[in-house]
Amino acid sequence: MGQLHNELLRAHEIRQAIKDAVESSEGDVNVERLGETLTPVIDIWSLPEWSFLREECRFTTQRDVVAAVAAQFGFYQVLNPAGSNQLVVLDGFWASTTANSIVAGSLTVTPRGATGTSFAVPLDGRWFDRSAAYVANLTISKGTTVGPFGDPLGLSSQTTGNFLPLSSWPPVILPPGVGFFISDNVLNEAMAVQITGRVRPARPGELG
Repeated sequence: MGQLHNELLRAHEIRQAIKDAVESSEGDVNVERLGETLTPVIDIWSLPEWSFLREECRFTTQRDVVAAVAAQFGFYQVLNPAGSNQLVVLDGFWASTTANSIVAGSLTVTPRGATGTSFAVPLDGRWFDRSAAYVANLTISKGTTVGPFGDPLGLSSQTTGNFLPLSSWPPVILPPGVGFFISDNVLNEAMAVQITGRVRPARPGELG
């Protein structure tokens, strides 16, 4: 707790999360003095059920299929819209193609594709009545293109034939105005995709 003392003075969210976690109804001063009487390790970052205390909404996109189109490549995209003032962390990726193929993941600043067939939905029941403030801002789209993508920020690629997690991919962080898309490198091939992650309001200094 002693190492967090200065942080607690600056971050209301952390103070409130610790109070809720230890069921304290006392003021901030009493929370800061926990370290003087106890030696607890309070990790409010790792447990998924405590994401609510951090104002993080855990979500999944609905599994969607990009239909095969002759002489075109399929893609599926999650975009954190410009001006959203929120941070999005994508931490789970699934894909399936008709045959074993290489699918690529890339960052992008380009809105693309059609919306309306897949949406971000909360994975925590406590967000059902309030998720519109966060996940509804995300733009989920899909489509096909005749040429290669112009965004050079390729993150990884993975062979896929079944609907399996792309476990080798690291988490992807999307500030406002930045998206992430998964694309198939085989022409005229159907591709199914699903992505999970979390979203929360950006705090001062986090957006650069």
